Amino acid sequence: MTVFKCIVTLKNGSHTIKRFNRDIVEKLAYAFRCKQRDPWLRERYANLFKSLDLIPQLVTKLLFINEYTGERLELA
Repeated sequence: MTVFKCIVTLKNGSHTIKRFNRDIVEKLAYAFRCKQRDPWLRERYANLFKSLDLIPQLVTKLLFINEYTGERLELA
């Protein structure tokens, strides 16, 4: 099982570090991209952010780091 470290940057500049498996990373990356493009989809994915203890309106950037290979994926 692949584990990713996620560094979440909030609007006030603070950072939160969380660890997720691949399934959650895929869902979170898709939800974040949809949140940026279409304001109507914010409500649809709000529950995903809330279940991960994140507030979607405060998240400005996500950085995923694969803990085994060191690969990075940054969403801003």
